Amino acid sequence: MSNPPIRKLLAGGATIPIFVESESMSPLLRTGDKLLLQAASVDDLRVGDIITLQQTDHLLTHRFYGMKNGLLRTRGDRNLAMDGLQPPDRLLGKIVERERNGRLFSLTHGWQSQHIAWLARTEWRLLARGRDHIPPTLLARVLHRLVYLWAKIVS
Repeated sequence: MSNPPIRKLLAGGATIPIFVESESMSPLLRTGDKLLLQAASVDDLRVGDIITLQQTDHLLTHRFYGMKNGLLRTRGDRNLAMDGLQPPDRLLGKIVERERNGRLFSLTHGWQSQHIAWLARTEWRLLARGRDHIPPTLLARVLHRLVYLWAKIVS
């Protein structure tokens, strides 16, 4: 499960480029986007940060929603359900920047990234209401789609 080369480089202060391989975080992160991963501990994380976790055979880059019973709660922006809870030792770091078509977009500074993180948190709080998924109601699907479209416009 561990990826010693990445962990060692991150521990040395390096920022590591990784590439998006799915649409679970679109429109903010799309397949082929280059991301810059920076070391972070659980104590460094804020709800809304985009983090990367080491899975058995791949990396998982999703939004951080806090801790539950000492485990990390994450969800892809496109998904209506939380990921399974993740142990903190899987955390590699947080994503600080996205590059698409030669253009850089900060994921830690600027109103756009902060606004998208706020939208994702608010959508979850309003629609999930303490559950680990958003019920597939028509209202939930419409609101989820509106959040997606707004994120597409500002990112």
